[in-house]
Amino acid sequence: MQDSPLKLREQITTALNHLDHVLPGQAPILDFVHHNTLHGFQHLPFDEALAEFEALTGICCYLPDARNRDFYRQGRIDDSDLSAAFAQYPNLQTEQIVCALKDKAITRQAIYRIALLFDLQAVSVSQLNWQIEELAALDAVQADVPERIRQRLLADDSHAIRHLWESILIKLGLEQAALHPENMLDLSLEQAENWLAQVQQNINAGATSVATEVAPATHQQMRQQAGAALDELLDQVGGNISLRGFILALSGIDILDAIRSQLIRFCASGLDEGVAAWQLPERSRLGLYAAWRATAQYDANPFCMSYATGNKLSPNCPKTRSTPSSCN
Repeated sequence: MQDSPLKLREQITTALNHLDHVLPGQAPILDFVHHNTLHGFQHLPFDEALAEFEALTGICCYLPDARNRDFYRQGRIDDSDLSAAFAQYPNLQTEQIVCALKDKAITRQAIYRIALLFDLQAVSVSQLNWQIEELAALDAVQADVPERIRQRLLADDSHAIRHLWESILIKLGLEQAALHPENMLDLSLEQAENWLAQVQQNINAGATSVATEVAPATHQQMRQQAGAALDELLDQVGGNISLRGFILALSGIDILDAIRSQLIRFCASGLDEGVAAWQLPERSRLGLYAAWRATAQYDANPFCMSYATGNKLSPNCPKTRSTPSSCN
């Protein structure tokens, strides 16, 4: 049984009243816009409001970390700004001393500061081994370390990085990663037999240490954990995350970055209220989606951006916005 027109109208009115708390009330104007687009969240503290807005729209309200690091190097952000930001969060316990050596004390704030100013990315065992063996990571200081720190670090010990790494291994009771494949070619017969015997012993024991990452038990466990993580992520699609968020979690690539400029350009020509120099043809008669679909085949931007399909629409792309399909 279909809903009556009156009931449908009430549903639409209720939905519009709900959206009124989220969407900005300012319509596009020609020269200048001064409006709080987050007015629907202004009952929350600023940080919480931005987090809620990002969870709802997928739009990040902060500049990327790399951009902020550039501003720090330019002097637009300095240490006083970082200290002021830390002071806003007492639970960080920034003044707590983590360790002390002679006359040097390292506080939590010093560690937080390094984590903010430098892109500290986790690496796998294989990646670390590659950097040590092929890129001589233990014989050089990273390029982004400030010159004054570099000079202090190497003033008394030209092999400070290697010695630091060796000290860390000893302190944590770890061993260097497995032999590099090229080094294995130089093993004597006795060394090779001893190495294979050790690997087999670790396999039988189900070991998962750094030195035995080839063990089938470890590999199987990794596959199971990866499968469980993927299933958990898939369950969130359509609920907590969108398809965009799913791809971002898997690859680190934000697909919105590839189409944001085209979306802005198209919406500007379709929702400009008559002020755009290039207006969307027949937008009044067809509506926004149908007008885009009618003109997409003539759009050269996808071809210029090296998209594989160019400006051809997928057969799955719905002809109307109400069709339950997708443009993949």
